[in-house]
Amino acid sequence: MDALLDVHAPPPEAVSPRTPTPAPSLSPTALQGPAVSDTLARMPGPARQLPFAIVMRGYDREQVADHLQRLDAELRVLAADRDAATANAHELAAHLEEAREEIAELRREIDKLSVPPTTAQGMSERLSRMLQLASDEASEMRAEASAEAAETLSIARQEAADMRSDAAAEAERVRSEAQAAAKKLVDEASARARQVKETAAANESESARLIAERTAAMEAEHTKTMKAAADEARRIVEKAKSEVAELEAISSRERAAERERHDAELADQRERALDEANHIRQTALDIAGERLSRSREMAHAADRARQEIAANLGQLRDKLDELPELLAQPEDSEYTVLSDTDDLELLNRKLSPEARANA
Repeated sequence: MDALLDVHAPPPEAVSPRTPTPAPSLSPTALQGPAVSDTLARMPGPARQLPFAIVMRGYDREQVADHLQRLDAELRVLAADRDAATANAHELAAHLEEAREEIAELRREIDKLSVPPTTAQGMSERLSRMLQLASDEASEMRAEASAEAAETLSIARQEAADMRSDAAAEAERVRSEAQAAAKKLVDEASARARQVKETAAANESESARLIAERTAAMEAEHTKTMKAAADEARRIVEKAKSEVAELEAISSRERAAERERHDAELADQRERALDEANHIRQTALDIAGERLSRSREMAHAADRARQEIAANLGQLRDKLDELPELLAQPEDSEYTVLSDTDDLELLNRKLSPEARANA
């Protein structure tokens, strides 16, 4: 039975706690410029709560910090659930060990009770006392009978001697009477002695019978007690087996459920982070492509403008002095500001819920 219990009872150290993966911290500089996409690609957790509000050169820092704090709180809750499951498994293992010790103690008591008494020393104190009293009573009765018979015989002999003395004085007349009386007294004494001996033997037989009956009754009671103890021990052992099996089943189900839930959450978080990173990377590539296209279009427009200016140069000789000032105006700066504004609007459109749903 111990082997059966050992198979289903995993040791407490077999329950290995899972160490949660800490969320990486993002410095304020990581939220600026072109490093946004790389930082978001490395960020674990449920990134589906994005997008954040977009400000100049990146996301809003406070919103990103709040989001990371929420992720850290969720990881702490998962770690607390894991610790609670581990403590529960250790408690179940302690209950199992207590049940095993109780079963071993019951087995030792059964082995001790199952040994029958083989000598007078092994009997109960009451039975030994009864045997001693019966033996003393029989010895006392035998001694009294012997003393009484000896006394009676002595008296009879004394009376016979006296009668013989009287008979010698009275001659043959009283001799026969004395002899008859002596014989009668001897017969009576013998009969009395036999009666006393028979009474002592009968008392001894009765004592032996009573002792045998009481011994048989005590043996029957011992057998009955042993059977009841064995039945109770079997019932306790079966109950302990059932409780141990139930505790092991509960512990196994809880560990399996916790493991499956934790694995599912980790897989879901990894999948969501990967999807979000791919989406942001593709969005950045799209924005870069569109910006490159606009830059080329602006370059072509500038070339066409220069060609028109060169073609009309002869007609604008009177304004030759004003031409350097016109060319020095911040046209490229306006284009750059316009390009940055368009990039931000395009990024907002790409990261909006409608665009993500269409993607």
